[in-house]
Amino acid sequence: MELIKNKKTLSTQELLDRLKAENWEKLIKQLHYYSLNRLKKFPQVGERFNIVNLSNHFADEAIRQIWTEERIWDVEQYPSLYDFLKGAIDSIRSNFLKSKEVITTTFIDEVIENSAKDSTSDPQALLEAKELEEMVMQIFSSDPEAFQVFDCLKNELPPREISIELNIPINQVYNAVKRIERKLTELRKNITQ
Repeated sequence: MELIKNKKTLSTQELLDRLKAENWEKLIKQLHYYSLNRLKKFPQVGERFNIVNLSNHFADEAIRQIWTEERIWDVEQYPSLYDFLKGAIDSIRSNFLKSKEVITTTFIDEVIENSAKDSTSDPQALLEAKELEEMVMQIFSSDPEAFQVFDCLKNELPPREISIELNIPINQVYNAVKRIERKLTELRKNITQ
């Protein structure tokens, strides 16, 4: 018979009391610092995103999730709120790094950068970069919404902000991201052939 470990969780009132007792000014600074140091281990992210803002967002999201009880604090495993929130930040960062938005923008930026290297002095590279840009425009010609979402992703907007910016529901943004990923996968195949 397996031994199943039960989580020791707090009631809503106990959680609220513990959260209110924290020194949030100090804790927020520590979490922002922790998140930034962890994110610095991924230099490719720093090339595409403002890592200070992104790391602060991860920390703030972890805090929001505990206050709204989206993330349940197992006080036996993590007696310290700081340790629990560090784990939450790591989880949020990991999910972000696996997200299609990061993969998609990284791929297209790398393709454009590789084709545009030394393009100011090389007419062939200039022509290739222009052709690639035309190919990207072409694959989105029948889906202007996906192109708008793609453009927002290239400008480092997260899906929630894209939803606000384009005045469309968040699930519509996620559906567009899926279409973008399919279109870019097709483009990858065409480029590598």
